[in-house]
Amino acid sequence: MKNRILLFFFAALCLLGNVWADVTISVTGADYDYTVSATRTTNLPTSGNSGYYVLEQWSYANNSNYRYVEESGGKVRYTTATSQNALKDVNIVKITNTGTAYTVQFVKTNNYIQNIVKGKQATTGSALSNLNFVASPTSGGFNIYNMDSSTDQLFFTSSGNNYPTGGTGPYAWGTFALYQVTANYTKSVTSKIQPYVNNPGDEYFKISESNATILSEKIIEFTGDNIVTSDEYNELLSYRDENIKYPTTGYYRLKSHQTGTYLYVENEANDMYVGDNKSDVASSVVYINRGAGNSFSIKIQGKYILTPGPSNGNDAKTGDVEVFFTPTLGSVTPEPGYMALSSGGRCFYPKGNIIKSWGPNSLVSHWTLTDASSITGNMTNANDNTGTGHSYATLCVPFAISSITGASAYVPTKDGNYLVMGDALESTIEAGTPVMLVGATDAGSYTAYIKTDVAPVSSPEDNALTGTFTGTSIDCTASTGTNYVLGFDRDNDDRIGFYHVNNASYNLKANRAYLNLTGGDARGFNIMFDVDDATGIVTPIGETEEGTVIYNLSGQRLNKMQKGINIVNGKKVLF
Repeated sequence: MKNRILLFFFAALCLLGNVWADVTISVTGADYDYTVSATRTTNLPTSGNSGYYVLEQWSYANNSNYRYVEESGGKVRYTTATSQNALKDVNIVKITNTGTAYTVQFVKTNNYIQNIVKGKQATTGSALSNLNFVASPTSGGFNIYNMDSSTDQLFFTSSGNNYPTGGTGPYAWGTFALYQVTANYTKSVTSKIQPYVNNPGDEYFKISESNATILSEKIIEFTGDNIVTSDEYNELLSYRDENIKYPTTGYYRLKSHQTGTYLYVENEANDMYVGDNKSDVASSVVYINRGAGNSFSIKIQGKYILTPGPSNGNDAKTGDVEVFFTPTLGSVTPEPGYMALSSGGRCFYPKGNIIKSWGPNSLVSHWTLTDASSITGNMTNANDNTGTGHSYATLCVPFAISSITGASAYVPTKDGNYLVMGDALESTIEAGTPVMLVGATDAGSYTAYIKTDVAPVSSPEDNALTGTFTGTSIDCTASTGTNYVLGFDRDNDDRIGFYHVNNASYNLKANRAYLNLTGGDARGFNIMFDVDDATGIVTPIGETEEGTVIYNLSGQRLNKMQKGINIVNGKKVLF
């Protein structure tokens, strides 16, 4: 209904209260229209039901001024105006009859008027508080009260600063005239429901085409008279939410609505970022653990995404405490397929490339999920003892791998003064297991396929490699003698192996592995292969340790290894 201006006012009607035209409240950015009744009412909701109202202070309801109840800064206050056209959605309250009392909730913020305290200003909050309405001595008005611990009836009264205060009596200043409000949610249907009909699909946070057809029929039914009631809108909203595709427990990637790029974690400070070219790498894989309802926790690089900071702009972090996020549209509706992810009323969003804390009612807080089935990585060509060479890489990820193309995976184990690579792995690589990858020359890259039904587990204890999910700084100097990284031996034909580097702080990238041998004194370890039976041996550079038993292939015992194949402590070694 269009706004109509109050043309005249009869002073003779003062005792009956204001008589105004029905007012349609249309606030910029709101998705609904409220129509306020022209006359006051004494009809409160019956048991188990709710209704929408404007509360006007009685003393002002009988003159040419208007004084409405609204919420401001967690408190209830009066706002004075010279025209009912000043009404806004902050003035609308939802009164619910609980069967024994009433709750009064501001529709703008969803906060409730809290219990009245003697001598204290009335406050608002998220907790349900039971209030009572009683007809005032002045016909047509209501007083609002609750009982305190001493069974006194505490009523709203008024103080000089326009904030109602609790007092022990039905004060005239605490008497209210009630005007019923009709809410028309047609605009909400257009903005929050119709887009899901227009853009169905199998992606996450969308509805299927068949459900979109059913929802479309419901919309036509409810909007036939151009009035959509609160109950009708909630029915449409419930059907939409019940049929949106939510993720189950498994592996995914998070894509930002704002940037169109993926969330990832690579540095040891556990800061989160978004960036291009992260759609197929290990650092952007998230593990979703589905909780109660549609909530889920989010784990990335072995850490949980934590509840974002309490203020906008705080850094979002990861940690060891599992936190559950609830997907929600908030008050800003993006295109179907995206939702804000809220925990403790806070969301995370990209500011530049860094992830920050923000509120749920912002478009920048919206994300979507895509399935994560594999990761890719680069291989580096290197010389070895085979004559043709191979390509190499290390890998350590917080999820199980079912198979790899482009490379074979090895788990080195320590045997005396040697590191034995053994045979290539043929079964599932458990989550957290650091491995060395060996591919053909010029393989360029590998693809590892995620085993989606295996939750993260620990690495085997006999693995000589140490893995890291996020980039970390390690000491690889020869004087330390314990850490070795995959690289080239410049003094030995650029032979591939694990070596010290002349750097006390070597920055190892995310999802890589290195050797950590406590008490090790070798300068490095060449990677060599037994060309007869393809048994891999990692041999130390330099002389063998004292007490090592060495034979040649003829069974003759040797004092030291000779060029070619040697039998060292019962194992073949190509030297």
